[in-house]
Amino acid sequence: MKPNPEWAELPAPIPAPLPVFEHKGKLVADSRDVATFVEKDHAHLLRDVRRYVKAIDKSLNPKLVSVDYFIPATYIDPTGRELPSFYLTEMGCEMVANKMTGDKGILFTAQYVQAFHTMRDELARRRELRAIGKPIRRSLTDALRDSGEVERMKGHAYGTYTNLAFKLATGKTARQLRRERGAAKDARAVDILSAAELEIYQRKEAAIAVLLDAGLYYDTIKAALSGEEAHR
Repeated sequence: MKPNPEWAELPAPIPAPLPVFEHKGKLVADSRDVATFVEKDHAHLLRDVRRYVKAIDKSLNPKLVSVDYFIPATYIDPTGRELPSFYLTEMGCEMVANKMTGDKGILFTAQYVQAFHTMRDELARRRELRAIGKPIRRSLTDALRDSGEVERMKGHAYGTYTNLAFKLATGKTARQLRRERGAAKDARAVDILSAAELEIYQRKEAAIAVLLDAGLYYDTIKAALSGEEAHR
């Protein structure tokens, strides 16, 4: 069968979605990921970005600040070397896209616009859930105190029960989540959950408080919330 000539004109599919994350209060994409999406060698993209940064920094317009577009960063390669990279804000991605032509530029624009929009919605949902979670957390703290678990577990009750909620929501303890997601050891694990994970975590946390108030203890609560029968 002869290949359809129209297929040959189509650009290679771009993986989705472009990874976007929060860095010091700004939503950004890593230049290595952007290079993949624009099908360009990372070194070549860095050369272009440095040219953009130089032009912005030379501008006499005080409103143009290069770090609003491109934030210098580094990464460790598989050999252990520290190498340069950049974090691109949405405006930085737009500058890269503006230099592209044809369908590749259109597809990259669609990808980064969607990615930044999705992450803004995700962060807004997380903020909503954290506000909802404050009274739930207080209820759990009160339930642990009133149940006597704080005294029985000699100060480890809150950590033990919140780890149970983390395990039920994600399959991981707080410590495992920090390690796997590259968070600092003292980071609040609840802050590195996705909105979907946070919603489940809060439901489990609330359920634990209810069961504690009903007079149940750790093993029974764990079995009940895991869908298992408690060993008697």
